[in-house]
Amino acid sequence: MKNRFRFLFAGLAAILWLPATTHAAGYPLQLDGDTFATLSVRIQAAAVLAQDQAGAANGDASQGGTHYDFFARRIQLLAAGQVTPALSFMIMMEHARYGENYSRGTGIQTADAWVQWNMSEAFHLMTGAYLPPFSRNQLTSAMYFIGPDRPILESMMLESPGMYEKRDRGAVLWGNFSGLQYRVAVGKGAKSRVLGDETLRTTWRVHYAFLDPEPVYYYKESYLGKSRIFTAGYSVDKQDKVSLDPGGNPAPYSAWTSDLLMEGGDGGTIYTVLYAYYKYDWGNPDRTGTDGFYLQGTGWTLTTAYLSAGMQPYLRYTDWVAASLAPSAKQKRWAIGTNYYLKGHESKFTFEYESISFDLEGPTYDMKNHGVFTLQFQTAF
Repeated sequence: MKNRFRFLFAGLAAILWLPATTHAAGYPLQLDGDTFATLSVRIQAAAVLAQDQAGAANGDASQGGTHYDFFARRIQLLAAGQVTPALSFMIMMEHARYGENYSRGTGIQTADAWVQWNMSEAFHLMTGAYLPPFSRNQLTSAMYFIGPDRPILESMMLESPGMYEKRDRGAVLWGNFSGLQYRVAVGKGAKSRVLGDETLRTTWRVHYAFLDPEPVYYYKESYLGKSRIFTAGYSVDKQDKVSLDPGGNPAPYSAWTSDLLMEGGDGGTIYTVLYAYYKYDWGNPDRTGTDGFYLQGTGWTLTTAYLSAGMQPYLRYTDWVAASLAPSAKQKRWAIGTNYYLKGHESKFTFEYESISFDLEGPTYDMKNHGVFTLQFQTAF
């Protein structure tokens, strides 16, 4: 396994020296007049070394040992376009964690699938399956992260059964009034804990752009100097009767987040600062998710980066203060890494080391302090 891991690491590193001239931003298809579509493929390949996590990875967290892995973190197939200027669409299929050790991956899943009525710049109505407009990070495509993946604070968000990666289905009304952008969503959400009594999920977000606007539904963590960004956002996510309190009675879920992104510079150097704060309330401090993390509490994350000559070193710190007093409930994560851009976000190499520590370590290795090395290459064409 060690030889295989070293070989794959070397293979990924060798890709950095290949020319990126074959990469493009998708294949446009002009169908008829105003009708067109763009087809694209996105791939993220990762090599991972996790200290003392071999047992946790194969289902027996009582065993230590270094864990080595190589897999496709994401394979995405996208089709987006418009039928008329007033009617647009997007479909994205994704296969996550393909080839990961001790995991069968997700298989090919439908992620986004929506149509949108574009009434004006101030009013767009989206219906279908979508990413709820909760946090800035949740609305950032995985190809535009500064690090390899989303911070752990996103995993505490409400999940909708049968939907992929925190997505929901319903309708979103959104638009822009100069620098102000609003988004209001009503969706199916999670299953009610009261038989025969369904509730709707409501999610809304506002953010203001003090410099260049971010006029589309999805964001980027870094615009690589193509825009001067200073935005502040606030979001709320709620649904009644989808949790249980300590006594076993139905309880509501609510969450809110605020965020700030600043990016700019001159002389060929771009500075980025991204901050976000989260608060989750499930009506039960000891509620856990499918990954074992405690879901109720508060947390914040801060990312700083600078870009010069294609290199983007960055630092990220994340603090999760769970309400539970159980071992491993509270944790801190800091990461140091760098991106090397061969051709913007369409061809990028990322190396990161992340340290994960718990205020009170648990009995198994996945609840003990450890570190993770990640080497990831992504391409889009």
